[in-house]
Amino acid sequence: MGQTKELAEVLKRQEEELERTKQRLGQNIKARREALGYSQEKLAFLSGMGAAHLGNIERGSDKNNPTISTLAKIAGGLHTSVEKLLEGTGTQSGEEENG
Repeated sequence: MGQTKELAEVLKRQEEELERTKQRLGQNIKARREALGYSQEKLAFLSGMGAAHLGNIERGSDKNNPTISTLAKIAGGLHTSVEKLLEGTGTQSGEEENG
């Protein structure tokens, strides 16, 4: 029974971390887009995707979990790197794991 509860807690923490990551990623994309003066439609066009899809990513929606390929396209449209888009999400390389 103890292992089941421990596993459930681990899974819950992972889900919460994923949600925070998606929210921060979306905020980073939106901030960069707005800094460049781009509408969602313009960035979506530059990234080769629909504006609704981009909007869902910016909102951290459960409807869209962007792939690395999608992030690379968005980064290209924003003249930045995937690494920059992921800043502050806890997913950067070199970050130590909590054991």
